[in-house]
Amino acid sequence: MQASVFPDGLRFTLFAYPLEWAESQIRIERMATPEVAAALKALGAKTFVDAIRAAHAAYGKALGMGAAKATTPAPAVRPAYLALLNAMRWYVIKIVASADPSAPESQSLVEDLLVPLTTWSVTSPRRNGADREAPPADPASETDAGSPPASPSPVG
Repeated sequence: MQASVFPDGLRFTLFAYPLEWAESQIRIERMATPEVAAALKALGAKTFVDAIRAAHAAYGKALGMGAAKATTPAPAVRPAYLALLNAMRWYVIKIVASADPSAPESQSLVEDLLVPLTTWSVTSPRRNGADREAPPADPASETDAGSPPASPSPVG
């Protein structure tokens, strides 16, 4: 019986705690097999085995073993992203709609209000140099066909 429950002796007690708990679980399961359980019962060890099971369960709970860990749900980024896009669209629509082709000062105001969008760069600083600023984007060097023009055309 000892060889079937403890084939390697008590060497497993030297393992790291989670591995030690897993090895103990294997031995407890071996004690529950019909032939070993009958032998332990004949020896009057049922109370001892029940105490070991209870202690093992408490030890596993303390280690966070045996139960699935609760996962935190990922933040819902998509709705916030869509809300931002919608707000940016309305911002651009309102600014461009306020342009008056006969008033040069309105063209200048439109250009000034759209500067944050026309100079915005999608590059971000590196994580290891987070205190450094990203280099400013050069609008003339952008070759992306989908990027907005540097200055809006008047709405007429």
